[in-house]
Amino acid sequence: MKDEVTNTDEQPGSVEERLEQRSYELGERVKELSCLYDISQMLLETRSDELESVLERVVGRIPAGWQHPELAAARIRVGEVVCQTDGFAHTPWVQRQPFTVCEGVEGVIDGVVEVAYLDEPPERGGQVFIDEEAKLIEAIADRLSEAVRRAQAEERVRFQATLLEAVGEAVIATDLDGRVLYWNGRAEALFGWSEQEALGRNILEMNTPEDARERAEEILANVARGERWSGEFEVRRKDGTSFPAQVTSSPILDEAGRLVGVVGISRDLTERKAIEAQLRQAQKLEAVGRLAGGIAHDFNNMLTAIKGNTQLLREDVGGDEELIEHVGEIEQAARRAASLTRQLLAFSRQQVLQPEKLCLAEVVGAMKPMLERLIGEHIELDVRPQAGLGFVEADEGQLSQVVLNLVVNARDAMAGGGRVVVELDNVELDRPCEGVPVEVPEGRYVVLSVADEGHGIDDEVLNHIFDPFFTTKKDGSGLGLSTVYGIIKQSGGHVQVETELGEGTALHVYLPRAEVPPEATNPKPTKPPKRPPAAHAHTILVCEDEPVVRRLASRALSRQGYRVLVTKSGTEALDVLERADISIDVVVSDVVMPELGGLELAAIIDERWPQIRVLLISGYPSRDVLDADALEIATPFLPKPFGFDELCQKVAELLDVDG
Repeated sequence: MKDEVTNTDEQPGSVEERLEQRSYELGERVKELSCLYDISQMLLETRSDELESVLERVVGRIPAGWQHPELAAARIRVGEVVCQTDGFAHTPWVQRQPFTVCEGVEGVIDGVVEVAYLDEPPERGGQVFIDEEAKLIEAIADRLSEAVRRAQAEERVRFQATLLEAVGEAVIATDLDGRVLYWNGRAEALFGWSEQEALGRNILEMNTPEDARERAEEILANVARGERWSGEFEVRRKDGTSFPAQVTSSPILDEAGRLVGVVGISRDLTERKAIEAQLRQAQKLEAVGRLAGGIAHDFNNMLTAIKGNTQLLREDVGGDEELIEHVGEIEQAARRAASLTRQLLAFSRQQVLQPEKLCLAEVVGAMKPMLERLIGEHIELDVRPQAGLGFVEADEGQLSQVVLNLVVNARDAMAGGGRVVVELDNVELDRPCEGVPVEVPEGRYVVLSVADEGHGIDDEVLNHIFDPFFTTKKDGSGLGLSTVYGIIKQSGGHVQVETELGEGTALHVYLPRAEVPPEATNPKPTKPPKRPPAAHAHTILVCEDEPVVRRLASRALSRQGYRVLVTKSGTEALDVLERADISIDVVVSDVVMPELGGLELAAIIDERWPQIRVLLISGYPSRDVLDADALEIATPFLPKPFGFDELCQKVAELLDVDG
């Protein structure tokens, strides 16, 4: 036994020394583990945007894990980010551990951990750095690599989430049973369910109307089998209202290719549907308008002959009462026909307008007595103009027609009596504006609103109320609201309808507000008209391809004492003008003629005979046809149908220009 004890005691050092060594080593291991634990905790929740501040804390903790912390300094580099403790330098006593962040990219060093002794440390067992320190620095490097990889992955996830939030469309992910797993901010805005409310709920129960449930289940089942689906679908909000949406649903696969869920993207089509409906309406009106314009051209030529010859006939019948009565009936029928033609041109936006700066309150105020008589005593007319109402630029006659048509329409909606409210307001729109038509751009407007207390308009009728010739009245022409629509559109405005069954209807007319100088609000007194010049001293050249209009113009002007020459084309008119023996004072020319039209003729006259006045007439008042501004001449215009007195007055005004 003694020999055995002696053998044991032959090991270097005493028991106390060995215990002291063991205690020291244990302390070093505890110090190393404590260092590694603290660093692991620091790196546990590292975000990519916080990486540098975390590395500052980590590098400050490293020296305390080494044998000689009073001599140690540390340095960490991750990519271009470098953090180090004070005084770090590359001395002969440096321990390095590189690490990579990008897995699968062999040989690419993305980072390094370094520990250096700034002075020569005492060696233990012939080593500056012991094996445990090599393992510690390797463990720190591994944790740094993992932390940076995790931070980068989380940053990618956050970036992808930001992209999904910025998409502007509802993005929803569900599991294969339809339970919501992801719900972005746009989905919350579109459907009304918050993210907290939506997560875990069944998507079909939340967003699918009852009558579309079977179709939705079929689509979801197909996508859950790996198919992709895209199309229009009626979806439901939290409040129960529904809207059309463009929905795209795609399967979600995991890394192994297994189907784990469905992702859907939904876009609200309400605005697009409204724009498409407006486009269809505009195209329909344009097509009918082209037809109406063509009819109006021929119709106005005939009406001009009827009106003019009736006026000539009235002068010839003398005191025969029966003949005078017949002539009056013809004149009345011609006026009604002319009014119908004007309405056709109004809804097709081909009416020749004479815009001026107007106060809508004054226009409505001047019409109020007439409107009250028109709607009858059983209906109250309530006009509410806003103080300081802005001006608009429009044709006063056409604007009066709009007010009249809207009030009459409101009256007809209340057979049993009620109240018509006419409101006039200044409005400034800043997109997007709730309740305002999507085609109305931002800006400053004067809004005319006419509301009734009638029965409202159902959806079927609402889709057609601006269609020409569409009417629900037994004796209606179907041109009232289509005329309003055409006039307002031609004036640069917009029309909106608000209606509720059983409650009534309001039509809102948006007209751009016009800037008016202060002096415009104080109209100058009008001068009395001058006496027309003596007719017998002047020669008039009439250029008209329609025989009945040509004969009427010749008779009417001849009766006033003018010398009248007639031609049936612009080319013939030029031949007459070039004759040296004839002096022409005024040329009355149709606009649309074969060979040489009235505008071209007017341009030639303005260049070669500037002293000759030109009056253009037409039964086809298209703005494209009558754009005299393009010819840089200010040519007076008289639309057909006109009476012989209107023609004679216009010619007299032209001859009196210099008088």
